[in-house]
Amino acid sequence: MKVPNGHYDNDQLSVLSAALILTCKELDISGTDDVIRERIAVQLLALAQSEPCDPESLSAKAVEQFRNPLRATPINRVA
Repeated sequence: MKVPNGHYDNDQLSVLSAALILTCKELDISGTDDVIRERIAVQLLALAQSEPCDPESLSAKAVEQFRNPLRATPINRVA
């Protein structure tokens, strides 16, 4: 499922939420580290807009980019 920028339905939110949980678990990030979790969530949103995704592949890409920031997908900020 490709996730558009802006509004998200329940299925899209479920994919993003599951990807966030998987990514934080893989990177050993606690539920109380809000700054890092927000950074990961923003990265997941950017990745989800670029191609069809499922929680596992989205998480794998986020983990790779978090560990190798020079390969990260640029984040388009909305003004």
